[in-house]
Amino acid sequence: VARGMLHAAIQVVLYGLLAGFTALGFAATLTVMPSGRLKAVGFGAGFVGAQILTCSVLVIFGIAATGSSEKSHPDLRAALELALALVLIALALLVHGRPLTTNDSPTAQERSQARTQALLDRLSRLRVLTTVVAGFLLGIGGPKRLVLTSLAATTIVTACPGDAE
Repeated sequence: VARGMLHAAIQVVLYGLLAGFTALGFAATLTVMPSGRLKAVGFGAGFVGAQILTCSVLVIFGIAATGSSEKSHPDLRAALELALALVLIALALLVHGRPLTTNDSPTAQERSQARTQALLDRLSRLRVLTTVVAGFLLGIGGPKRLVLTSLAATTIVTACPGDAE
């Protein structure tokens, strides 16, 4: 059991490192750091707090849905399965409606870079509380970070920690 928990802990740490290496998250961190110690600490606390909250919520749902706890919740499990099915159907319809391309047009890519630069510029001028909120929102993250957080939560749920752990 201890070996399985060690393996799960290593996987969770690796998922966390991968989630932290997003270009926007890294650039935002580098932008906030010279803005002052208090802003940098607030941004980091918001970012890490959001990651912990997101992972905790996913672990709670995972335990409730799989029945890994003492009580199984079949109604919650069925609702989660239906919600996931609806999300997947909506995503399939969205993707099917637009052609898949491997290269974005240069104008779309330039607009995206300009928006990212504007966001980073604004982030360096924010107040402390606003920086904490920005860190929190970036900590919840986009699709990559949410997928990696889901993988980490799944690893935790499948490791079947006991009540004491």
